[in-house]
Amino acid sequence: MEKNEKRDNPYRVLVFDLDGTLTNSQKKVSERTREALTRARLAGCEIVLASGRPIDGVMPIARELSMDRLGGYVVALNGAVIIDCRTGKTVYEKAIPRELIPGICRYAREHGIPLLTYVPGAEISDHPEHPEVIREAQWNGLPLRHVEDFEKNIPDPVENIMLIDNPEPLEKACRELNRLYGSQLTIYRSSPCFLEVLPLGVHKAGSLEVVLGWLGYEKRQMMAFGDAVNDREMLEMAGMGVCMANGDEAARAAADYVTASNDEDGVALALERFVL
Repeated sequence: MEKNEKRDNPYRVLVFDLDGTLTNSQKKVSERTREALTRARLAGCEIVLASGRPIDGVMPIARELSMDRLGGYVVALNGAVIIDCRTGKTVYEKAIPRELIPGICRYAREHGIPLLTYVPGAEISDHPEHPEVIREAQWNGLPLRHVEDFEKNIPDPVENIMLIDNPEPLEKACRELNRLYGSQLTIYRSSPCFLEVLPLGVHKAGSLEVVLGWLGYEKRQMMAFGDAVNDREMLEMAGMGVCMANGDEAARAAADYVTASNDEDGVALALERFVL
């Protein structure tokens, strides 16, 4: 249920996670959802996309929603990068300290866990044959390149490194890497098969606070949609946090309202109820 104290608050900033939220199982924005976004923008709402995807994985959807023409922001890589859609320029960026990268790569190499990161227009991995690595690249619509020496090929700066594997080894890796580097990096599982390594303190909510400051709005005027553990902070901070019916337990616990699933136009239904 919606929190009673929020019923009269206008929502001027609408924030959407992509995978499992704004897009359906085919990674598409449905016609009904697209129409609801258009109506919300005409009503004066600002649109923000907040995703764990890299910039190249988010911008095609931003352009599809005319954000390059009408404006808005993209919060990419779980908050490590912010893009002004109208100009296409990076307006905020936080990188992983270079001296910490060898230790992360050594741990993955010693435990046989595939590594992945993003370079302009592509993804690189030392195990491009792993099914979950292939799936991640397909989600973003980016080519996947094999690199023998992953550490040597990491770009500078780098905002995100992913360890990708089956759930069991990643559960152990998450515990051990947090024990080793938890005071210097943000490390968590964004899905059962994805372990994210990010700069310390980076998450969607922190970057959205920056965006709210630029736009001149308060947290109570923000409505955020998500479905996964990496959406938890932004769902908690928003004036209204909306979790999809397909969302995980952490996202549901953080949200004020649970809408229909991403395959049932859950975003559109919530916008029609609370905004339009």
